[in-house]
Amino acid sequence: MSRIDFVTGNALIYLPEVESLATVPDRLEAAVPQGGADASGRGVARILGDLVAYAEHDQVALHRMAWMADPVIRPLDLDAAAEAEQWATKRPAELLDRFTKAIAETVDLLKDQPDAAWGRAGLFPERRSFRQQVRRSAAHYEAELAALSATSGS
Repeated sequence: MSRIDFVTGNALIYLPEVESLATVPDRLEAAVPQGGADASGRGVARILGDLVAYAEHDQVALHRMAWMADPVIRPLDLDAAAEAEQWATKRPAELLDRFTKAIAETVDLLKDQPDAAWGRAGLFPERRSFRQQVRRSAAHYEAELAALSATSGS
């Protein structure tokens, strides 16, 4: 596989990372149980809400990393987001829509990034590259999908 699409200039080597994010909304929709809680006591609405908060935060962080030099990214406070958004009062379909929209915007941003952009860094407070952040996000979504699967077993 070539590293760069010479027609568009897009970095082909990073497509697996982009695709790993693009598939999460469909997998999430299939995994959402009707009730239950994970090992830490978070219910389905809270898990979905945390995913929304993380996806929206990540979308903004990656956008800033794409267009700014060494942006400082404020850490995400999931408890503050849960309190402000009142995840428990939201319907799962509404949360899934917000999550899907945030992931779609992230994928749209990522698919057009040139090879050089994938090495750009942001401060989270530690220094992290674009590629590291995308991989970290994909791993986070995998862990949350596993937590959702655990709720259906309880």
